[in-house]
Amino acid sequence: MNVNKFNQLASDLGYNQTEAQHLKNVYTTSHNGFPVSLSLGMPALANVANGLPVLTIYLADDATTEKATNEYSPKNIGKLLNQELKQDKIKVYPMKNQLHFVLKISKKDEPHSYMNHLYSVIDSVLNEQGIRANYTCPACGQGNCDSMYFNESNSLTPAHGSCKSSLIEQTTQNYAEKEKNSKFLLGLVGLIGGGIVGALPSILLMVFMETEFLYLFALIPLGSFYGYKLLGGEPGIVPTILVIVWTLFMVYASYIAALYFMNDQWYSIQYFVKRIYYGGFSLFLELMWFGYLSAFLGLIPTVMEGMNTANKKAKAFTKSIENMQGYTPSNEIYTEVEEPQPQVQVTEKETTHVDPEIL
Repeated sequence: MNVNKFNQLASDLGYNQTEAQHLKNVYTTSHNGFPVSLSLGMPALANVANGLPVLTIYLADDATTEKATNEYSPKNIGKLLNQELKQDKIKVYPMKNQLHFVLKISKKDEPHSYMNHLYSVIDSVLNEQGIRANYTCPACGQGNCDSMYFNESNSLTPAHGSCKSSLIEQTTQNYAEKEKNSKFLLGLVGLIGGGIVGALPSILLMVFMETEFLYLFALIPLGSFYGYKLLGGEPGIVPTILVIVWTLFMVYASYIAALYFMNDQWYSIQYFVKRIYYGGFSLFLELMWFGYLSAFLGLIPTVMEGMNTANKKAKAFTKSIENMQGYTPSNEIYTEVEEPQPQVQVTEKETTHVDPEIL
């Protein structure tokens, strides 16, 4: 399905076009209190959903939802939905508190009938499992939300339109505090260690199989960056530069280490360093161009994420808030089971029977 056909489909269904940082073509609505998005493809599903509409239902973040969407739970909501929708060739992918439905709408399918059937199955399964659309505003903690937006975790979240300024202030302050409290020195240890761990697969492959895989050196910058974050570091310009420098060094060090072990340690590491140094730039390029190309592929997403500073995150969040869409809360479609009331025994009074004929 191309973009024009998708836009027409979403428009025919009455969904509202919106903007999201993680999606290019996205429309939103709410169904029985559940926030819903319709997008053309979904990055989280990679090639699975390329060129296909994806309906996403965002579940409330509570204990009931967490249990129902647990991958290893016997009542996995995704498995139940897949069983019910198998004949319709609709595939369901549960991810955390999100249910992604990859739709295959053919030309003969009437969109409204198709979606009504899908929603009826979803309602039935969610009702059966007790999954409720109980949402509270992240700013004030109250219910009866009237708007929704994509939060920093790319989840469509109900809120109050009147709480817009509070949400921006709270979230911006949280970003600033995280950046201020960044554990730079501890993160630096993780950066160095992550780069070394990321280099090991490439070294082992060159030593034992005498070959190289294009994407393996990409693990060096990725390992460095996530090692930095794992130990409390926050993204920024300085750590991003350090990741780049450490990656360049680790690619060089990986080849030196591989040559050392491939030659059964007959020569010292210092020997290989001098050999490459005196061999000039041509020898350096001949040996290591492949590794630096691979590392560059890993540096692209690393640099993009590394430059995602608190200020940049705050601007993106503000833009998302400014593009709030309308939201209709649930009218409680689930039937509550009333507790049985204690029966009060009534003692019958003695009555005198009167023959109606006498009257």
